[in-house]
Amino acid sequence: MDRVLSGKIEIGVVGARIARNYLKYEPLMKDEMVLVSPMNHPWAEAGILQNIEDLRHAPFIMREQGSGTRSTMLEALSRHGIGINDLELVAEMGSTEAVRQAVKAGLGVSILSRIAVEDEIRFNLIKQVEVPGLNLTRTFYIVTHQSRTHSPLGQAFIEFLEAETGLKASPPTDGP
Repeated sequence: MDRVLSGKIEIGVVGARIARNYLKYEPLMKDEMVLVSPMNHPWAEAGILQNIEDLRHAPFIMREQGSGTRSTMLEALSRHGIGINDLELVAEMGSTEAVRQAVKAGLGVSILSRIAVEDEIRFNLIKQVEVPGLNLTRTFYIVTHQSRTHSPLGQAFIEFLEAETGLKASPPTDGP
C-alpha cells in the first residue's frame, strides 16, 4: 500500500483493507485460511481440532506484523478469547513461503491461506486441520491510487484479473 501511495508501483494485491487516504480498494476474491500442521503432529492424524483452546498449547508460527494473514487470524481468534499472548509463538516470519517451509520442517503449526498451501496439502507434505467454529475467511483486494490513471500495462493486468476472477474494477478518473 505504501508503494502504491508513493508511486513506486501502480497496482497492489492485499489481504486486508487499511484506511489510507487516496487508496482505492476493489474486491478481487474470497480466500479461506486454514490451520496447518506438520505431518507428524498429533493433530495431523485426526485432521480436526476438538477444542479451539488447544491452539494455546501448540508451537505456533506466525506472519510478521502488518501482514493481512496475521491480522485476519488474530481477529478471528480474538472472537474466541484467544490473543497473541495466549499462543506459544516460536517464530514470526516475513513471508508465507517461510511459514510454509517451517511447518513442513516440523517447527510448529500455523494458519495460512488455503490457496498458498493447497499443493503441500495435496502431496501430504503438511496437514490441514479443521477448526470447527473458527471463521477464517477474508477478501483479497486490488489496491490502486484513486487519482492516478492506469497505464496500458496496468489496465491489461486488471483486465486479466477480471477475466480470471470476475473482478469488475473501474479505472480511476481524472478530477473530481
